[in-house]
Amino acid sequence: MIYDALEFLRGTLNRALVQRFPTAQDWVLLSALTQADGTPPPGLKSRLCLSLINIERDPTASGTAPRVQPDEGQMISRAPLLALNLDVLVSAHFEDAYGDGLKLLSGAIDHFQGKPHYRAGADPGLPAGMTKLSVEWVDLNLQEIFNIWTVLGGHYVPSALYKVRMLLVADDRAERAGAPITRLGLEPRP
Repeated sequence: MIYDALEFLRGTLNRALVQRFPTAQDWVLLSALTQADGTPPPGLKSRLCLSLINIERDPTASGTAPRVQPDEGQMISRAPLLALNLDVLVSAHFEDAYGDGLKLLSGAIDHFQGKPHYRAGADPGLPAGMTKLSVEWVDLNLQEIFNIWTVLGGHYVPSALYKVRMLLVADDRAERAGAPITRLGLEPRP
């Protein structure tokens, strides 16, 4: 589900940037910023990179009670939905063409500012099972930027952080919960 959401956002951003800045290659890559040995991944040069840097549970949207639904005369219990928020870094890796990197990063900011919400039915390609996604700008001060790039092990390049909200995760394995309650009655005490 996480990969599907990020690949959907990468694709929509890439299509918008290719339309604005025509090229034969993709402008946007979904990738970590460094490999295990600390070197940049191949193919990152002269591209924007979308990187997942954090996953958090959205406490305002997640339920704790099981989902109980009727099914063929039985009540079916399923695990509660889990709503996740993803922190996604958009970074411009244009060492040889710094100005081009800034233009593409500006194009990405324009895109998400103009299209911050995605909904099933209204946005083709939204992965099955997702009803909506929103992309929100996250303000960072210099210390937070320093901390992020230090933890990620990369050398700073111009970047913007976004919070992707409302990624719902559901385990739809059913557990039979029993027959539904059809009436309430009180038995008199003897």
